[in-house]
Amino acid sequence: LRNGMAMAGCLRAWDDTVLQDMYRNGELCDVSLCGRGSEFACNAHSVCLAVASPVIRRMIAWEVEKARAKGGGSTVALALPEIGAGLLRQFVDFIYTGNVVFETPMGNKLATLIELGRLANFFDVDALRTVVEDEAAGLLGTETCAELLGMSIECSLSRLQDRCAVYALDHFSSVSQTPGFLQLGEDVVACLLDDDRLTCSGEEEVYHAVVQWVTSGGGA
Repeated sequence: LRNGMAMAGCLRAWDDTVLQDMYRNGELCDVSLCGRGSEFACNAHSVCLAVASPVIRRMIAWEVEKARAKGGGSTVALALPEIGAGLLRQFVDFIYTGNVVFETPMGNKLATLIELGRLANFFDVDALRTVVEDEAAGLLGTETCAELLGMSIECSLSRLQDRCAVYALDHFSSVSQTPGFLQLGEDVVACLLDDDRLTCSGEEEVYHAVVQWVTSGGGA
């Protein structure tokens, strides 16, 4: 403030790179995260996790209350057994840096994006949703379209869902022959077939696609 008025372009009292260094060095961290099999993932700062995710904020608040009731220490332990430790560490890295580093081969990038999309949806982190959508859009093609469509619906990625749906409608002949198409739910397949934008050679092609989908188990 200057003369009781806020200055334009206020400066922050902290530097993001310092916070990232503190995270990497484990300095002043007060949350310990463990993934599947109780495997240690990383230490982090509760305030950073809480600001990024309202879900984690509630989890931390609950654990803090339990620790206080028991007269415990100041460090909170979050056990997330449904998440692999490596993936959990990637998620926390994103919270601090805003970047996702894909260390897996390109063939596994889709699987990693699907897992990160699920985390973004579960923990309600919009910024990660955006990154997942942008990265997944770069992988959109005949072989990946149906799988990405299913993932986008599961993870509430509306922009990606629209792009995948349009691609599937434009390339139905080839997309309907992929393994991912056979995994789509009944409502998704029905929406594609009912869409006036569906491009195919005729009713016979649609019939064979539906028969193949039903024979495979119909997305079960």
